[in-house]
Amino acid sequence: MQPTNATLLLIDLFLIKGKSDQLFIGKLGNPETHDGFHYLIESQRKLFPHRKLNPKTVRQSVIVNLLMQGKSLIEVQLFAGHHHLSTTERYIQKDLSKMRTELDRFFPLKGE
Repeated sequence: MQPTNATLLLIDLFLIKGKSDQLFIGKLGNPETHDGFHYLIESQRKLFPHRKLNPKTVRQSVIVNLLMQGKSLIEVQLFAGHHHLSTTERYIQKDLSKMRTELDRFFPLKGE
């Protein structure tokens, strides 16, 4: 499964590699504010009219994509700031349930 275009675009727009320990930084190099982050997402919403686009879905998408890229659970846990590994593990289970839904949709079992 490939990362969505929305995820890639948002990562490209907001992730600036440099000497900052902040994930999202503004034009002047300062950490992005809560309101600024919402504004950035709102300004891109029209590019994805059929997607639910908000800070929470962007965060979830980034975490799932990191796991799908083969990053270890511990790496992703630290990146996401989860206190418990079980919180990060839930993202794997969400992805598995989504795959099951897609499999059932395209390849239904006989007799069901």
